[in-house]
Amino acid sequence: LDLAILQVDLNNEVSVTIEEEPSVSLGKQVFVTGYPLSGILAAYPSLTVGNISSLGGLKGAKNYFQFTAPIQPGNSGGAITDYKGNLMGVVSSTLNQAMMLQNSGTTSQNVNFGVNTELLKRFLHKYDVEINEATSDQNFERSSADAVEYSTQILCYQ
Repeated sequence: LDLAILQVDLNNEVSVTIEEEPSVSLGKQVFVTGYPLSGILAAYPSLTVGNISSLGGLKGAKNYFQFTAPIQPGNSGGAITDYKGNLMGVVSSTLNQAMMLQNSGTTSQNVNFGVNTELLKRFLHKYDVEINEATSDQNFERSSADAVEYSTQILCYQ
């Protein structure tokens, strides 16, 4: 699923809202926050915008959707949020550009995939992680400011 549960020692009063009945719909405007290209770009969260471009994942995979907000390595695990501050999903993957060029003779642009909140909620419930479900109706500026607060960079070293 490309999901993990980590316990961290952070006191953050801001969190993302997970709707009881998420409204992932074709064309819905979303934004992604994360720490792309760590070590190259700023060590501060970035935000990119796009929309939900397909209700299925790679090869029609259920419980995933396709979105157009640009992502790079370092965005995986980041929140995909609608403009009102509701979690739509979690960044999972993007198409492999080298493979696309080899197989089709062209590259793709902004073909990215997210795990939807239904699958995320099942995953969290399986491991007894408590979540608060509500509906946010904030404006884009407040939602994006909150996203910067609840986004945390996790670095893995080998």
